[in-house]
Parts: sequence; structure tokens; C-alpha cells
Amino acid sequence: MTNSEVTLSVDGRDTVFHLETDAFAAAAREFEVRGEQLEISVKMGGRVYVGPQQMRHWWAMKREGKYYGDIPY
Repeated sequence: MTNSEVTLSVDGRDTVFHLETDAFAAAAREFEVRGEQLEISVKMGGRVYVGPQQMRHWWAMKREGKYYGDIPY
């Protein structure tokens, strides 16, 4: 976890968070409401560090209750 600004991008709409955990919680809510085929990514410092494919993998692991070591929340 970092305390840097994190941007969650969902289908071209950006939302800024101060904590990674908040961004990933919002991502989980988006997946729950809108399904798995979102174009969703997480950016820090203006660069994507978790792209759409990784986010879908993270969501599948989270939904199944498995631990995804690179993103522990």
C-alpha cells in the first residue's frame, strides 16, 4: 500500500483516490454492478500499473476467495 494519489479509470472515467485500498474497493464495486468486461485500470503517477487484463484477473481471484500476491486486497 502506498499513500500516493491513485487513479481508477473505468471505461474512460477517472476517479482519484488517496489510498490504493480505496481505489481497489471502488473497482470491486464497479465489477459487482457492471460485470467483468469493464475497461478498468489503476494508475499512479500518470502511468497504468495495473491494466484491464490484470484487473479482471484480480477480480476473479478476489471473487473466488484466492490470494493474488501482487495485489493483496
